[in-house]
Amino acid sequence: VTVALTGGRTATVTELRFHADDAAGLVATVRAGADVIPGRALVLNRAVAVAEVDGPQAALGLVDDLGLDGYHLFHAIRADLLRRLGRDAEAAEAYEAAIARTRNDAEREFLRRRRRSVGT
Repeated sequence: VTVALTGGRTATVTELRFHADDAAGLVATVRAGADVIPGRALVLNRAVAVAEVDGPQAALGLVDDLGLDGYHLFHAIRADLLRRLGRDAEAAEAYEAAIARTRNDAEREFLRRRRRSVGT
């Protein structure tokens, strides 16, 4: 499946590579990808792009409706959005949830550092 990017560029879904200056193109592409890769994980990826284009509050609205409680990246992304909004106590809880759900030691250590950065 070929997807149109900004500036007249195209790429297949598996070839997509994005730069920070093409966040709007990423949002459009991820929206288009819903036809190819349906599901809540795609919406979670879209939320990351939306946060860069429309801000963390807009993205948090997408994330909170997903119901992916068992998925550590759901909690990690939610924690980061809450941190960016200055909602440190909620971010700390979300980081704790992500830490509890990951099996990867490197991810766990990264999340612990992020958790410490919000205090509370």
